[in-house]
Amino acid sequence: MLGKVLFAIDFSECCMNKVISFLDKIQESVDEILAVHVVDEKEINTIVINAVWIGETTREFEDEVRAKLKNKALEEMEKVKEILERNGFKVKTVVTEGNPAEKIAEIAEKENVSLIVVGSHGKSNLKSVFLGSVSEGVVRLAKKPVVIVKRDATF
Repeated sequence: MLGKVLFAIDFSECCMNKVISFLDKIQESVDEILAVHVVDEKEINTIVINAVWIGETTREFEDEVRAKLKNKALEEMEKVKEILERNGFKVKTVVTEGNPAEKIAEIAEKENVSLIVVGSHGKSNLKSVFLGSVSEGVVRLAKKPVVIVKRDATF
């Protein structure tokens, strides 16, 4: 029995299709899905820094960007929750902001999950050397087992 499973979601097609298919396969072993989305702090900073060039940098602008990204994530998370509940899962959701890999590992510990499931976008090796990826970061940081569902996985 797996108990509680953390589903780290970025709302990409890989997560929406492949990871949910994987979760459906292990459903009998899962008590609860903890669906987690982390609004990437780097994305917020990039938007705000780019706004400097057009003279828009104010605390209000940064707060507006944060609110818009979080509200969009909450809307998307509601759709994910509906899909998972329709598939028979008990679902709890978390939307937060920060470094995605760090936050996912932190939440996994705090919530004492049995397994973390993340999607992979199949980034090239060169890109991951320079930038890293959330799935790789989660594998490095998490103390819980991690399953990475690849874009081309079949079930």
